[in-house]
Amino acid sequence: MREWEKKLDLHDLKRRHCVYLLQKGMEKPLLHLLAEYYRCDPGRINDMAFLEAQLLEAARICGATVIDSRMHAFSPQGITGVVLLQESHISIHTWPEHAYVAVDIFICGSGGELKQAFNYLEEALMAKRSLYLEVKRGNNYVFSMNSGPT
Repeated sequence: MREWEKKLDLHDLKRRHCVYLLQKGMEKPLLHLLAEYYRCDPGRINDMAFLEAQLLEAARICGATVIDSRMHAFSPQGITGVVLLQESHISIHTWPEHAYVAVDIFICGSGGELKQAFNYLEEALMAKRSLYLEVKRGNNYVFSMNSGPT
């Protein structure tokens, strides 16, 4: 059993906000932000420690509770990582050879400031172009497409 699996007690999670919302009906949607960052700094998006620190800061901006984080560096380049949150997750996938990054921020419950986290990551990754898709999940919500600065 991995360390994060030990920390993730499913019986305990049933008492937590996410599962409560799903069982009792949601007053607010679950928020899922799918972000794309283009023309990023290749050095930054191939630095595993840097990226992990940025994801942890994005979680803090969202007001989320971090359970664990896991990052993996590919050879010769590219990083994949996930921050497991009490409220859900943040994940990242980088392609330095294309100066491209994909990020998912999924927050269960009232969430936090997803757009602030999006903007924070845009600046940290030195993206020249970015866009995001905001998906409101649960209770048959619909989604809308949004674009960041070009």
